[in-house]
Amino acid sequence: MIRTFALLFALAACAAPRPAGDDPAFERELAGRTPGPGQDCVPAGSGDLGIVARRTVGYRSGATLWVSRLPEACAYMQPTDALIIDAQGGQYCRRDRVSALSPGSALPGPTCLLGPFTPYRSRQ
Repeated sequence: MIRTFALLFALAACAAPRPAGDDPAFERELAGRTPGPGQDCVPAGSGDLGIVARRTVGYRSGATLWVSRLPEACAYMQPTDALIIDAQGGQYCRRDRVSALSPGSALPGPTCLLGPFTPYRSRQ
């Protein structure tokens, strides 16, 4: 029995850690796309920014998925939450403040800052 636990512990230690809160379906969709260089701002009118996975917000604009990864401290966000965005002007930008409002809640969660936006385009 001790050998079994030791073997399991050794296997777990060798496995690559999976980032907390990744959505496997979302990650599979990104796997079929080519990431482009990150941008600080993207036009707000081209899509509705929303929570697509824990620590990940983005939106679809035509064939492009724009993705912003949030810091670990924002891991409380869930895809079912409404995203509250404090955007300045007609763009979503890195360092814009966002928070999540859970269904049935009257107060949003802590404020977090957006990261750069990475475009993921379909491979041709």
